[in-house]
Amino acid sequence: MGLPHIEAPGGRRLSYLPEPWVEPFLLTVLEGREYPPLPFKSFAPPVIFDIGAHIGAAALYFAHRYPRARIHCFEPNPKTLPVLHHNVAGLEQVTVHDHGLGAQARMAELYGGLHSTMQVSFLPNPENTAEVATVPIRDVAGVLAQVPLAAPALIKLDTEGMELEILNALAGHLAAVGVLYVEYHSESDRRAIDALLGADFTLFHASVAEPDRGIMGHVSVRLLEALRSRERVPRFAWPKPAPQWS
Repeated sequence: MGLPHIEAPGGRRLSYLPEPWVEPFLLTVLEGREYPPLPFKSFAPPVIFDIGAHIGAAALYFAHRYPRARIHCFEPNPKTLPVLHHNVAGLEQVTVHDHGLGAQARMAELYGGLHSTMQVSFLPNPENTAEVATVPIRDVAGVLAQVPLAAPALIKLDTEGMELEILNALAGHLAAVGVLYVEYHSESDRRAIDALLGADFTLFHASVAEPDRGIMGHVSVRLLEALRSRERVPRFAWPKPAPQWS
């Protein structure tokens, strides 16, 4: 595509748009630092939803780590979609869906990012520009009727402020979710996410970028108990080896 690229797991290359601060972030994803895995060898999600797939860094990371998973990438941005399609080309386990997700199907205005495409948002904020693209959002219920979650599914949710709407729409399907990585963009959203997940999930990873913004990793309590029992991993002995690519 004539774009810069960096090496990705499995001997692939990840092309990216030449934007400020993008490459260091992509490396955190590809190296497993943004979405660190559970320390259980037997965890193998059959389905992965990459909601807010951007250019496919997380999809390549998940495809390498979970080679048997079916990965569904949801991305509405017309600027990043061609790069996403290019980066996952040839990976039969990955399907790209050229739309966003929400509680209701609609056409919506997607605002440009002030510095990069990682900042585009359906909810305008100081990190957005006046540039707007009108893009489709499909309702979660309709998508799940065609692409059902299979337990224990993995969901990565990074949609620049739409996370809570999508999670609320997923609420009736959370029993099928084993691992959830979710970004939050306000303290009220973080607390609402915790309340929605309730006692059925426990936090296993958190990275706070600044006040009111960060990413959390939650695991189903039921799945965690099953994995601990199966692999006999002590509660306070989570190994954290450096990622090994082959």
